[in-house]
Amino acid sequence: MSEQTKQTTAKVVAPCDHRPLQECLLKNNNDRSKCMKEWNDFQQACQRKKKENCEACQKD
Repeated sequence: MSEQTKQTTAKVVAPCDHRPLQECLLKNNNDRSKCMKEWNDFQQACQRKKKENCEACQKD
């Protein structure tokens, strides 16, 4: 597998970045109530990426 193919595959497998949310949870002893902004950002990014990668969604 070429390096470019590996990079492309990695992007498809991980459609959204969870690092900001994970860092917030670690910083706040896993208190989700203190990380609502990060949670909402994470959800929106994932939903947007899933729709972009979804063939059925493109046909609408």
